[in-house]
Amino acid sequence: MGLWDLDRMPAPMGPTDGRSSLPPVTAPSFGEHRDEQWRREDRFERLLLLSEAMWELAAPLLALTDDHLGAKMAEIDGRSGAVDGHRSRSARPCESCSAAVPPGRAACMFCGLTQSASPDPFDVV
Repeated sequence: MGLWDLDRMPAPMGPTDGRSSLPPVTAPSFGEHRDEQWRREDRFERLLLLSEAMWELAAPLLALTDDHLGAKMAEIDGRSGAVDGHRSRSARPCESCSAAVPPGRAACMFCGLTQSASPDPFDVV
């Protein structure tokens, strides 16, 4: 039987009543996408409010200025080697097999060893 003899191929195995044995796949509705976007925006706004409140509390107590904050942001941004407005999240080597352990994971995906160094708390946000 050749590749183009599809009409002679046996029918796929499955229920004999014409129904698929797989559950139906449904795409999220527009409303579900919209609701998820609103939840993300709400979370972002709460984080922004929290950051602003923390800065306003800490700055006078520590005698910091907006220039101090901007310089620290630029320093953190530049740690990846590029000042691109994103915080770098680099993998660390596994203590046992030297495989890369992604940010936010406590154990190696390859050998399973739980790493002694705790992950950066900001990697799990």
